[in-house]
Amino acid sequence: MATLLKFDNISFTYDSERERTTILSQHDCEIKENEFVSLVGLSGCGKSTVVKLMAGLYQPTSGEIEFNGGANERLGHVSLMPQQDMLMPWRTITENAALPLEIQGVRIKEAEQQVHEYLPSFGLEGVAQAFPDQLSGGMRQRVSFLRAMLGGHHLLLLDEPFSALDAFTRREMQLWLTDTWQEWGRSIFLITHDIEEAIFLSDRIFIMEKGQTGPFQEIVVPFERPRPNNLHLTKEFIELRSKITELLFKKETNEK
Repeated sequence: MATLLKFDNISFTYDSERERTTILSQHDCEIKENEFVSLVGLSGCGKSTVVKLMAGLYQPTSGEIEFNGGANERLGHVSLMPQQDMLMPWRTITENAALPLEIQGVRIKEAEQQVHEYLPSFGLEGVAQAFPDQLSGGMRQRVSFLRAMLGGHHLLLLDEPFSALDAFTRREMQLWLTDTWQEWGRSIFLITHDIEEAIFLSDRIFIMEKGQTGPFQEIVVPFERPRPNNLHLTKEFIELRSKITELLFKKETNEK
């Protein structure tokens, strides 16, 4: 698979009143076309900063971020879905999902027509004219996914999108996402604290440590797709989860 986004010797630091903090130093990584990559790490290590660098919201202190083989504009090609759904309460579900198309200059009627084409595959065909406060948390997240998918034609950046959901809804959304994302023709980069979620959804997993120097430690997920619902009960899954957990806390111990 061709490389879609690449960090080339990226460093990122920021200054506070008391000190200078380094999030990344001389860091390299890449995301390939049509793959699902997750980033796991302990709280406070800078995972959200990585996503904001990928989205173009932050600029690196040094190094280059390449997109599609060069320093190309990412607007309209990369979209970021934050932890909260951020739906506008005065807009209908259709109008919320159509927002990125409107920003790109698509006429409102045409934008809403595009949204309607995707509503069935997102399980939203019965709520097109509903407002956000009329939907459950899981349904609101589906709207947010649709909006993000329409806003980024190549790469979706997901910053813990399921963290606010209850356990049952979270599992339902994981199953839905792993069943449908390949139909979208997008790469996905997911931040999560949930190791099981990362394994179940991903092709590769990056492990981040505080003050990351050099490339992430990388785990290739060996399970074929489609993945069975009971994958998390298998011996191989449990062993991989234990390995990643050990790596995360080993890094924390070494830092101390």
